[in-house]
Amino acid sequence: MTSEELVERSPSWTLACDNAVLNKLKILSEVRFIYWLQFLWNSSNGRSFDLILIFRILQEVHKNSLAIKQDCESLTEDVTRVQSRLSNITNKFLMISNTQFVENRVEEFEEADVAAEVRSNQVARKVKTKQEKEAELLKKMKEAIQIGINACSSSS
Repeated sequence: MTSEELVERSPSWTLACDNAVLNKLKILSEVRFIYWLQFLWNSSNGRSFDLILIFRILQEVHKNSLAIKQDCESLTEDVTRVQSRLSNITNKFLMISNTQFVENRVEEFEEADVAAEVRSNQVARKVKTKQEKEAELLKKMKEAIQIGINACSSSS
């Protein structure tokens, strides 16, 4: 895949495009490295001192690349650790939210129970009041009947 094709595919980028870019970068780095070695070889004219210098430079480049690789791995571990902590914090917030929701629901049920109890007490009071009213009414009716009987007995 050419560079122009990669640019054309940028709106619909796929994993295959990523792979093509990786291959291009590998080829580019190999070609540059080979050109660099050829340049050093040609400039040294085969002298052993320059070859030793080239070897030391290559060792240093290799050592630096290993250090960079190790740093990248360490960074990856740190990012994974931070991601895990962030997930744990998110889960804790969700648990707190769920606990708060349950507490609110329990409070609503308790308030509903208290309101129902107050209503039942009021109904019981009304029932007692109704019974008392009936007792009073019965008492008044007895008195009225007694007065009526007394009035009938005194007129006869």
